[in-house]
Amino acid sequence: DLHQTKRTDLATEPFPNKTLNQIENALENNPFQNFEIIGSQSISALAFLLLQQNHKSLSSKPNLVICSTEEQSEDLKRALLFFDPLCEPHCLTSFDVGLYSNLYPNPKAIGQRIGWLNHAHKARPGQIFIAHVEALMQQTLPYEILAKNSLSLKVGHALPDYFVSKLVSLGYTSVPSVEDVGTFSQRGGILDVFSPSSSSPFRFVLFGDEIHEIRSFDPDSQRSLSNDSTATILPAREVLFSQADPEKLISSFLSSISDRPINEEDKQTIVRSISRSQYFHGAEFMLPYFYESLDSPLNHFSEPLNIWKLESLEFTKVADDFIAQLKQDYKDSLEIP
Repeated sequence: DLHQTKRTDLATEPFPNKTLNQIENALENNPFQNFEIIGSQSISALAFLLLQQNHKSLSSKPNLVICSTEEQSEDLKRALLFFDPLCEPHCLTSFDVGLYSNLYPNPKAIGQRIGWLNHAHKARPGQIFIAHVEALMQQTLPYEILAKNSLSLKVGHALPDYFVSKLVSLGYTSVPSVEDVGTFSQRGGILDVFSPSSSSPFRFVLFGDEIHEIRSFDPDSQRSLSNDSTATILPAREVLFSQADPEKLISSFLSSISDRPINEEDKQTIVRSISRSQYFHGAEFMLPYFYESLDSPLNHFSEPLNIWKLESLEFTKVADDFIAQLKQDYKDSLEIP
């Protein structure tokens, strides 16, 4: 039941043993899964609590912490790693530029979001997920689309037919040497792919079409980090042309800019790219036109969660400020430079 809430004040001391015991007792005696932390001045206290994996109520389900800001999310991640350097918290980010900024999102941010969605679907008991309000307000591709376009490759199996073309359709870019998420490189029997599913790129050693080895490697030194038996290849983008009708996309795009002073050459470049199903910078901002409906990132979890809300009284203000800024950015974009 994700609607029942218990409020606890952790502000009294850095590591409030009494409060910790109260929470542990409540976890055992009450079926709630939604924790709302009110008035806390100690992110470290929450981090310490989340790492108590000997408590069955914390380790039997994945834990999601919702923060008010990205800065707070990063502070929590640092606190978790301070207590346990081997901890691997998954942080959901938002795009690093605004919708009307005339800039486009960093591919790294796009990859991080796709990777978070994948980890959410495969969330294991005890894992820790972190997301801030703005990142959760940013809707994403439907879960069914992500699942349908994710590939699992195994040693000893053949590559799927037309695999390189498949990578391109998933938003990957061919490069001489793989360094960034969403890129791939092929040299003879070696295929390198940097999937959002991993913090390091995969190197596939091929005998013909058969996968002989899978290795994770450091893109800077090119040294192998591990030998793997499987690798998950995720879409490199949240927008997939394979799921969209180009004519409808063009119509929606032209309608969306009808009252804005867009450079004619830039407009025609985008129209040509859409008609050819070619990815272009900023395509992620057209996400609503690619799918009949969108999902919240939370829809990608497939199992029940323990949900923690850190400083939840700030959530409404942060959301209102975000929407107000979008409206102002849109108003500014209507003005001819």
